[in-house]
Amino acid sequence: MWVALAMVASNLTLVALRSDITRTRYDLSQGVGELQQLDEQSRALTLQLRQLHDPRRLNEIARARGFGPPERIVVLP
Repeated sequence: MWVALAMVASNLTLVALRSDITRTRYDLSQGVGELQQLDEQSRALTLQLRQLHDPRRLNEIARARGFGPPERIVVLP
């Protein structure tokens, strides 16, 4: 009887461990997906930052927003 009880207990422990492993794999999968999404956002933001540092691109943005060369320049002391 003790042997059967020990087998049932060990089988329940094995099922619990497998369940934990499955849950951990699922969590890791979600983490990997989130990491890939954040990497993509980082690449997009890096590209945007490079474009905003490019004088030609800044000139295009300024003209699209109605900016032009200054009409006069005032030098302050």
